Amino acid sequence: MNEKELKHIIDCNAEKMIEKLGLGEWQIEFNYEIPDGNDKDVTFRGCCGAHFQSKRVIITFDPRKLATEEKVISVLRHELVHLIVMTFRRYRHAAHKLFETTSLSTTDPAFVVLDAVFQSAIEEITYDICRILEKQ
Repeated sequence: MNEKELKHIIDCNAEKMIEKLGLGEWQIEFNYEIPDGNDKDVTFRGCCGAHFQSKRVIITFDPRKLATEEKVISVLRHELVHLIVMTFRRYRHAAHKLFETTSLSTTDPAFVVLDAVFQSAIEEITYDICRILEKQ
């Protein structure tokens, strides 16, 4: 899909989805290019870089991997749902601070395991919420 088509689909659907999900207080920016470091990632279709305290986010889409309107809408929904579960990022932020203020480091195996479980749980709950929303 080309960037113009992708942008049109996002423009036609984002506002309604943002309202439905109650995300009106977020400052959301959309980006339509391949993010640095993801050019070889075969699973990447979209990602969000959010700052939960200021409620600002940039959602980036990879137009090369979004061939249909249905897929674009699905990825848009998924990335927006990440904002709903963003509160859990406070846990990750606190864990980072805890490890930084002790003799441990974020490369410590205990932290690496906790962080991997956290990331997996975030994706699972995001997927589950999306599945519920798709049935509505």
